[in-house]
Amino acid sequence: MNEYELNKSTGEVQVVEKDDLKEFLDWWLENKITFPPKENSTIYQGDTFGVVLYRKPPFQVELFIVKPGKEIKQHIHPNVDSYEVNLAGYIEFTCDGKVYCDGTPVRVKPNAWHGGLFPKGGSFISVQKWINGVEPKFVGDDWVAHDGSKTYDESTKI
Repeated sequence: MNEYELNKSTGEVQVVEKDDLKEFLDWWLENKITFPPKENSTIYQGDTFGVVLYRKPPFQVELFIVKPGKEIKQHIHPNVDSYEVNLAGYIEFTCDGKVYCDGTPVRVKPNAWHGGLFPKGGSFISVQKWINGVEPKFVGDDWVAHDGSKTYDESTKI
């Protein structure tokens, strides 16, 4: 939903885009409230362990821990808008061809190609807003990759 504000110098009403995912990110990072689901709250696929820290549709926060020397291949999530936040370790996170290594939260819009290298292992959280009427689940199950894999699990076996 958009908000509106009055430009006092021109007297015109302007549309201000409301970014509820950014608001949720800021709230969650400040409060770190956990609200995991009773079912489907942990995964272990390939060399990645994940746990849902918070799920209240349409929002979800997942913690991922990746073994040293691993790569998460370039992929998209068609039904997820997210921020990826490095917690520990050195991660070379890429999004739409740009590399991020400084730990700054990285916005990953739906259908943005992204992935990561974990030379010494690392952990990050994915702060998500699920869209298009899709209920939150393991984000690796909302996956499309260049190699044709349709889930994160499939991509680790190719």
